[in-house]
Amino acid sequence: MSAAANAIVGKWKLESNENTPAFMVAMGMNEEMMTMLKDTKMEYEYSVNGDEITHVVQLDVGGGRTITHTFKIGEEFSEQAVGSFVTKVKYSEEGGKLIRTAVSDKASCRVTIEVKDGKLVETGVCDSSPPVTSVRTFVKA
Repeated sequence: MSAAANAIVGKWKLESNENTPAFMVAMGMNEEMMTMLKDTKMEYEYSVNGDEITHVVQLDVGGGRTITHTFKIGEEFSEQAVGSFVTKVKYSEEGGKLIRTAVSDKASCRVTIEVKDGKLVETGVCDSSPPVTSVRTFVKA
């Protein structure tokens, strides 16, 4: 597997969340989902098995919720988040970083996932009008 995928392997706990509610609205999540997720504690776990990457998201909302996606770089798949919100997602690599491209009925976004200074950083840009950017930072759990 690639260096970008191997760099993110492990458990990560959300440390900071900048402009994520606006990003979620721009992608088409409804107000109820946005409100529910706004202050949610979140943990990620990434693992690699051959050419497959598994991303497990643990949310503390509603007594706890786990969302798991297994994917291969370069292959599109449907991703269901909270509720009925579904996007078409494809991962790629650029310059040693993992890139997640997601398309919803309302917009598309590009999220750059990388490890900087020992932290997992997700920088998302949504092509809505006006464009919306968010940054989520995770520390090793």
